[in-house]
Amino acid sequence: MTQNSSTTTIGSSWQCWKPITITDRDGGGREAATALAEPATASPRNRDSRLARSNKKDTAIMTTTDTTATRVLETSKHFWAAMEASDTTAMRAAATPECRFVHIGVTCDLDRELQFYDDGTFQPAGITFHSQDVTVHGAAAVVISDIDYSLLLNGEETTHHFAVTEVYVSSADDETWRLLQLSFTALVY
Repeated sequence: MTQNSSTTTIGSSWQCWKPITITDRDGGGREAATALAEPATASPRNRDSRLARSNKKDTAIMTTTDTTATRVLETSKHFWAAMEASDTTAMRAAATPECRFVHIGVTCDLDRELQFYDDGTFQPAGITFHSQDVTVHGAAAVVISDIDYSLLLNGEETTHHFAVTEVYVSSADDETWRLLQLSFTALVY
């Protein structure tokens, strides 16, 4: 059996131009287009302008084979931005009601996760993305995010290096991607 898949590399984070890998496994076989990737801080008006940007550290080339993977990545970025801002309304809107979270010390449902942000148990101080890998499998997609996550715990800032597995699902009705599972795995390298 031949498996159609393609890989896409695009700019990854709010703070830097690190590569993101997107793998299309749905066999769409779409034609690729190439442009210079822009950071998420680009204004919405310019985000899709495909204008070249310069950066002395890194420059990532975006090759898009499927807009599905791009939509999944945008949903991921939206969720992370809401998490960093402790915006529980936006977090709830980006997640399924059945969403589950796995942290170092707790596994919980969506309501309890949001309560941690509302009551100040989780107080994000910053999220730095090193890379993201997106694989689309029909109506499901997996994003692996390599991040440094800083937050205040008991008034002290702590930063951990994580690989975060994000599972997204799409409804056939409106092709909206929503978070189903988010799991933090501490990295020690």
